[in-house]
Amino acid sequence: MLRAPTLLLLLTCVACAPSALIRPDDASFNAAQRELARDVRAAPPAAHAEPPAPDTVLWLQAESLYRYRFDVEAERPTASYVAQLAAAATDFAPFLVAASSEGMMDLRLHAYDGAAQLYEALLARYPNSAYRPLALYRLGWAYRNTLTEGFPRDSAGAFELLQREYPTAPVASLVPQLQAMPWRSQNTAAALSLIPGAGQLYVGETANGLVRLGISLGFAALAVVPLVSLAHERHLRWIPILLSTAGFTGLQVSYTAAYQDAQRAVLQFNERQEAAFSTAHPEAP
Repeated sequence: MLRAPTLLLLLTCVACAPSALIRPDDASFNAAQRELARDVRAAPPAAHAEPPAPDTVLWLQAESLYRYRFDVEAERPTASYVAQLAAAATDFAPFLVAASSEGMMDLRLHAYDGAAQLYEALLARYPNSAYRPLALYRLGWAYRNTLTEGFPRDSAGAFELLQREYPTAPVASLVPQLQAMPWRSQNTAAALSLIPGAGQLYVGETANGLVRLGISLGFAALAVVPLVSLAHERHLRWIPILLSTAGFTGLQVSYTAAYQDAQRAVLQFNERQEAAFSTAHPEAP
């Protein structure tokens, strides 16, 4: 049976969860809708057939996921950190579920994985589709943000295939310029996040990265120093043990939070580069 403090903490985590609804004034989402409408208007004539061709349907499915964008907050809600602390300290199943659930953030991050999967399905099922060069172009961008392993190619591979198969296509002429655009890798950010804050430094969020690094170093000191003092004293005392436990718990949470925030930072960095490229090249699809 749950004790009153545990139940209260769990209810607090649930009550403080962010809304899943997209705000009417969300600029990123509204811009994505305009881009999708433009994609439909600019689609090949087959897109306006009745009923639409199968490759058109698959293309629009992929485009919808690719354009699934809304503003991602740089900081996680307080309730999320509370849930992570509770999960790390108690190993209580509901807290573990709450701590591992990213909600809308998770959907936002994995939208590119879904889009890449659908674009690749289009290439495989309809190799002669009029959408093929556009799908390769989209894949070149989408693979810069994917998190899932097992895709048949990467960003560079998609762009290279586009240039090889359709050297005279308008989208192929854009490849040299867009390959010169800086971008960041989710895999690199994940590897760097073994040191909390390093992933943020990788994408240029210096203040964010230094704060996270400082917090993790503080927790590391809290975890180690009491144990060192106990080793020197050779006498078991509960206060140093509790302090050290709190330090290890905080270090675990700071690592998890920094890793998840680095994913968000890479996503936003790459999307800013894409937006800048689209502004500089209005002819880009």
